[in-house]
Amino acid sequence: MKVYATIVNEIDQNIQHVVSYLESTGELDNTFILFMSDNGAEGKLLEAIPMMGTVGNMKQIIERFYDNSFDNIGNHDSFVWYGPRWACAATAPSRGFKTWITEGGIRCPCVVRYPRFAPQQARNRISNSFTTVMDILPTVLDLAGASIPDPSKPFRGRSIVPVRGKSWAEHLESADPYATSVHGEDTHIHGWELFGLQAIRKGPWKAIYMPPPRGTNEWELYNLDRDPGEINNKATEEPQILEELIRHWEQYYAETGMIDINVGFGVTKG
Repeated sequence: MKVYATIVNEIDQNIQHVVSYLESTGELDNTFILFMSDNGAEGKLLEAIPMMGTVGNMKQIIERFYDNSFDNIGNHDSFVWYGPRWACAATAPSRGFKTWITEGGIRCPCVVRYPRFAPQQARNRISNSFTTVMDILPTVLDLAGASIPDPSKPFRGRSIVPVRGKSWAEHLESADPYATSVHGEDTHIHGWELFGLQAIRKGPWKAIYMPPPRGTNEWELYNLDRDPGEINNKATEEPQILEELIRHWEQYYAETGMIDINVGFGVTKG
């Protein structure tokens, strides 16, 4: 964990180098800066994962190609991780970590800077509005003054699907982040899936489906406003809400062309 904290500090220092360079060139206020994690904390027991072919397991690969001696940990030729317990601590009070569809697997830090965002007195603030990585493309296009590609027209001879995200610009330019949102907080519907795990959300209500050992093999229902840790399953108490979310999931399933898969998670129990 000391090595991890040191590397986080190293990231901070290098971000400052980027900001300082942009400031020295006069381009800081002409640059949109975004820093984010791609998912929750890494929590797998990597040493227990079998590898494809005849290369052996992860432990054998590390012994062959990396130097994990104490004095070398953190260098480019080391390969270390802090495991599921530290991962749970890192994502607390959320449930789970990377590869989970619960909040611990998908809720991650995102820091943005752009001079158009918010009046001077309202900067350095936190927005709790629901967003997704799919919002980044329309945000960048918006700030660049470019239009979103028309899905009815081919691109380089191929058809394209509509952009599913929404620009953050209007929300981040507002004086009060709690009076506006990126998506309609009570009406926006968003689905996602990974390795056979399924989730659908509308407003504060979120339904998830996870096979064992992570879940019960049945749909679960949580109110994220009241229960951000996804502890109290409301499926039996709010059957109508759950039924509505399952219908939305079936529509999402059809729209995205999903296929069913069955994946085991013997090394990622949480």
